[in-house]
Amino acid sequence: MTDIQIKPQRLLSFIAEMANIGGTANGGCNRQALTEEDRIGRSLFLKWCNAIGGVARLDSMGNIFVHFKGTDTTKLPVLMGSHLDTQPSGGKFDGVYGVLAALEVMSSLHDQNITLVHPVEIVVWSNEEGSRFSPAMSGSGVFAGKLSQSTLYQSVDDQGISYHQALLATDQLGELPCQAFPFAAALELHIEQGPILEAEQKSIGIVTGVQGMNWYQITLSGETTHAGPTPMSMRKDPVQGLNTVLPAIYAKVAEYGEQARITIGKITTIPASPNTVPEHVIFTLDLRHPTQSILDKMSDEVLTLCQQVPPILSAKVDVLWQSPAVEFDPRCIEVVRHSAKKLNMNAMLIVSGAGHDSVYLSTVGSTGMIFVPCKDGISHNEKEHVEPEHLIAGGNVLLHSLMQLAQEKGIVKMDNLLSRRQINGGTTPLTDWGIASETGRLKEVLVGPIDHFEWRSGNSTSRRHMDAGERYDLNVAKAQYNEMLDVYRETGVNVHFLNAKSEQPYSIYARDSSVMTPWGPIISQMYSPWRQSEWLTVLEFYTKQNIPIFDVVTAGNFEGGDFMLIEPGVVLCGYSGERTNQAGMNQVKGWFEKEGWEFQGIKFDSHFLHMDVQCVMVAEKLAAVCTAVAPDNLLKWLKSKNIDIIDIPYKEAMELGCNIVSLGDERVLIPSDSLTLRDQCNARGLTVFDPDISMITKGGGGVHCMCQALKRDE
Repeated sequence: MTDIQIKPQRLLSFIAEMANIGGTANGGCNRQALTEEDRIGRSLFLKWCNAIGGVARLDSMGNIFVHFKGTDTTKLPVLMGSHLDTQPSGGKFDGVYGVLAALEVMSSLHDQNITLVHPVEIVVWSNEEGSRFSPAMSGSGVFAGKLSQSTLYQSVDDQGISYHQALLATDQLGELPCQAFPFAAALELHIEQGPILEAEQKSIGIVTGVQGMNWYQITLSGETTHAGPTPMSMRKDPVQGLNTVLPAIYAKVAEYGEQARITIGKITTIPASPNTVPEHVIFTLDLRHPTQSILDKMSDEVLTLCQQVPPILSAKVDVLWQSPAVEFDPRCIEVVRHSAKKLNMNAMLIVSGAGHDSVYLSTVGSTGMIFVPCKDGISHNEKEHVEPEHLIAGGNVLLHSLMQLAQEKGIVKMDNLLSRRQINGGTTPLTDWGIASETGRLKEVLVGPIDHFEWRSGNSTSRRHMDAGERYDLNVAKAQYNEMLDVYRETGVNVHFLNAKSEQPYSIYARDSSVMTPWGPIISQMYSPWRQSEWLTVLEFYTKQNIPIFDVVTAGNFEGGDFMLIEPGVVLCGYSGERTNQAGMNQVKGWFEKEGWEFQGIKFDSHFLHMDVQCVMVAEKLAAVCTAVAPDNLLKWLKSKNIDIIDIPYKEAMELGCNIVSLGDERVLIPSDSLTLRDQCNARGLTVFDPDISMITKGGGGVHCMCQALKRDE
């Protein structure tokens, strides 16, 4: 297969035919997101995919995924693609090339009757350009959990049409939830949109990452006065301060080498009058560098210089926007480099100066990009042009990169650990890991990191405390967190930790992103967009520990706070329609019933976030329940199982008083504020550990939310 090549004329034909849809008089394209032209272009693309066996699905943001089978159904898919929408006066190649080159790759494999080991999916991301609906990269942003779907749905174009209305009008609103799913790797082929490859006479750019970008607004203030009567030496003129600042900051950025960028894009004086010394000079500052640590240091030094103005002036710095630097997956970079070398391409390493869907995608999986040069670096313009030889070269590098990624069995370490579940039941329980109930002796526990935790207004608990004027204190939270860890260690529990990631502040609640079973963990599908990337972090942990995955929830939302193994052979699972919905619950229910377990689903009000806010097992045949709000069918079901109930008052339950951890052997870990439960447990002869974790529970989760039991002895 090393000699296989794409068919050049077919690729060029794909591009030319797509360019006719929304074609402009000057040879460009106007096929903006979710317009009739976009719909027609997508339909044409799907027609081509269908002809070679692709099976398409559409998600709730209008992203298209076209699936091509692999020889091993247990393998994760390799993704390829980009976007089909354009600027109002855009070119034929930006984004479109990446989608149609992926189509040509699959067409060439189809011609040769080649089926790769991994499945392959061509992705068309919705509204990448952002020219009709803001912000850009909407589809990939929601997929990665970085943007809010509900917010995007309300974004309107110049005609007052909302994103959601446009989805409906063009029949692009899919039933599939827009959320990240596991994939082996992702590749995006794109035009460079800059002049470097052409200047260096290179046909391929091996993209190592995307520049980090910091935008600031600097205000220098003095005193306004008449231009005539006031001598120069007596003025408090902020323009003179600007004259001092600009040379200093340009010189500072130059110290950081060729990869550093500084742009002063806008300078304004207030008041703006020819015969008045202004009171304020306001200028924007755009700083960029591909290495985040260097960008941070450079930004700090530049901002310090901005404030070193004469004593008669003052300086103010406002942060406008920050986008962290992205470093693409080393394995993907190496695969692209190897393919270009094998094909004797003139290639170079390059950092992207523009944003792409791969920026968001890289936050949830292994991602790489390939660039080809465009004439004079022009893009977002009807003059955008790419030489056919470069289009063909990029297509062949994509083909051979895909074949490496989709043929190798070991590219993603987690592959051989995913979905050990036997379809018809009879899955063998694990020996070193696993739990059969919530009350066995706890031996191993997984907790999330405290490092980046903060209160957010995404749930009623944290919102209530924030509205009352309370403020989060990280140092207090860390001290309380360590007190909780001391309890685990004192009781002989081995503690494991998820990696701390700044973009995952609520990963401290490790219970939500996965739950343990006798056969291995289930990976959840999170409800909140900003938490949906946590599946990757828990998969990294299980891979490192060599813990095989029972299965991954894909049918709907499912979070661990709603799931409890009441006793061996019996599961309780709540669903509110939000954090866990019926589709997600039913998928898990089917798995357990195949294994011969009883699975009881209980619907409850979403006000209570998770089931473990109102019901948790304390010990064998003993549960803490807020009976004032618990559904009647839950109470009846618990009674049928001969489970005794400790009734927790509503006020304590809403402060996570039910949210506790059974340590086994008649021992229990509860928050110090759970006074009723503490007294009741003491009266029943249980050993109680009750650290103060109020700074954490006020953020919306308690000790049960933070506890993902990995091993219990029954």
